[in-house]
Amino acid sequence: MVGGLTTLLLFTLHGANFLLLRLHQDSVLYARARRAALRWGALATVAILAFVTMGYVTEGLFESFGVLPWVFPVAAFATLATIWLALSLRRDVLAFVMSGLTILLATVTVFLALFTRGVVLPSTIDPAFSLTLAGSASQHRTLVLMTWVGGFFLPLIIGYQVWDYDVFREGVRPDAGGLQKGY
Repeated sequence: MVGGLTTLLLFTLHGANFLLLRLHQDSVLYARARRAALRWGALATVAILAFVTMGYVTEGLFESFGVLPWVFPVAAFATLATIWLALSLRRDVLAFVMSGLTILLATVTVFLALFTRGVVLPSTIDPAFSLTLAGSASQHRTLVLMTWVGGFFLPLIIGYQVWDYDVFREGVRPDAGGLQKGY
């Protein structure tokens, strides 16, 4: 529950930071996106602290990290703190990059905590019911099929993303039409 809420808040913060990049600084929407980024940043900070604390105290997830169990969680929190600094200095690109890095480091933290234990999804009822790496592995035929499907569709998706970025490369302006009418 806390992990899902933390993920939701981090991605909402990342979306607000993306809006700061796309909107012009003189628009009303930019001011609203900045306020939203600060609010979601505060909530994400509390959520990530709760998630790391719960993972450390109740689950013992970081015991398998070896000598430096706090490297990735502390790095994720440091990048989250850098977002606040970047937002206060109006460095929108830095805030966006740091929110992406926070998501990446949080994902690496969870992956390392689970993968090094050999568990993909731990059971809250009984550890014997946990989904393990061996129990969740795909068959060879499935892997071959998905390699071919990915090889076909991935270039299409990348091409669409390049085209989409090219079409929407300009920032949104309030005088561009449409924004005065209810947006």
